[in-house]
Amino acid sequence: MTAVNWRDVKQPIRYPWQWFKHCIVLLPALLLAPAGALAQQANAAIPNWTLATVKNPLTQQEECMLQSAKVSISDGYGEADVTLLISERDLAAVTTSTIDASFNDLRLVIDEGNPIQTKQVVGEKTVVFEQDMAAIVAQFKKGYAVKVYLRFWPTWPATESFPAQFSLRGFTKAYEGLANCHAPVQ
Repeated sequence: MTAVNWRDVKQPIRYPWQWFKHCIVLLPALLLAPAGALAQQANAAIPNWTLATVKNPLTQQEECMLQSAKVSISDGYGEADVTLLISERDLAAVTTSTIDASFNDLRLVIDEGNPIQTKQVVGEKTVVFEQDMAAIVAQFKKGYAVKVYLRFWPTWPATESFPAQFSLRGFTKAYEGLANCHAPVQ
């Protein structure tokens, strides 16, 4: 008795439904693979920084500002969304939770640099950094990430400040566009 090498055996397809059952098994994999790839591309296509016409938290005027991608962080009870808004004069961290400035630990840190402190809170949900914006922008252009440390009220017992980290990828290019649209929108 001789062994049969199955690679050498060529049989015609006698029953088309045999292929049909293989297609049913493979079809979901073929359809879902491109969807997963498209989802990854869509997430990669969301820019970290965009120019947007928004209300400046300091002036309460509509103007073109540089806006970061939204970041969600814990506020001690649930989730709070945080967005950075940058004009040529100031930087604001806008959140959906109430800020607690009583501990004097509101700050931002670019990469592992020195913290930039602030006590300025506008309304209840916006922290403003307006001291030496030229130096902040220069550090943003050179940096990789910025963390804004926020403390929320009421967090009882008082625990800690919560960091919101933003990527600085794409910041330089987006900031260049800010000079062309800095005038308030009428």
